[in-house]
Amino acid sequence: MAYTGSAHGLTSPRPAIWSDAGACLGEDPELFSPDGTLGKWVQVIADAKAICGRCPVRDRCLEWALDNHEDHGIYGGLTEDERGNLRRRQARNTRQAVRKPRGPKQPPPATLREFFDRHASHTTGGHLVWEGAKTPEFRQRQLTPNQLSFLVDRGHEWDGPIHRLCEVRGCVQPLHLADVQERLQRAAAGAKAVA
Repeated sequence: MAYTGSAHGLTSPRPAIWSDAGACLGEDPELFSPDGTLGKWVQVIADAKAICGRCPVRDRCLEWALDNHEDHGIYGGLTEDERGNLRRRQARNTRQAVRKPRGPKQPPPATLREFFDRHASHTTGGHLVWEGAKTPEFRQRQLTPNQLSFLVDRGHEWDGPIHRLCEVRGCVQPLHLADVQERLQRAAAGAKAVA
């Protein structure tokens, strides 16, 4: 879909001359702006994509639409839904590319502390963020990351739900966690300090 002076009727300042080579020049602008994806719009979308299929600047058009978060119409042969799927796929691939590289396979952790240390990463502000499974399993026992952190740090089971005392989502810093007993002790200490 050409950017300026095209069949789409866009009149924004021209960012580049690539749009002058668009196959959509002189085509009906409504063809590239369907109001749906069902019924009569299926054929309209197919007709627009056929024009895009023979366009010499199709890739540049798609790149422009992605860069500018164009959320309506057909650009570079893709509908807004298809561009959204492409953006999500690209974001997912980028996240996967920046993940820690896998080295040689490590032997299973020997201790609960070693298991915890392998899956918790330090972040700013003294936080530890859990990067392992949502329900980690160690020696056939399933624990939540908070339970695992509490057990490793305190050396004993927790009493009731474990609450995060900080606002950082996924933080498993032992100092930022408290079970029911610890919260009651903190509340009592706070009441003594006020009195």
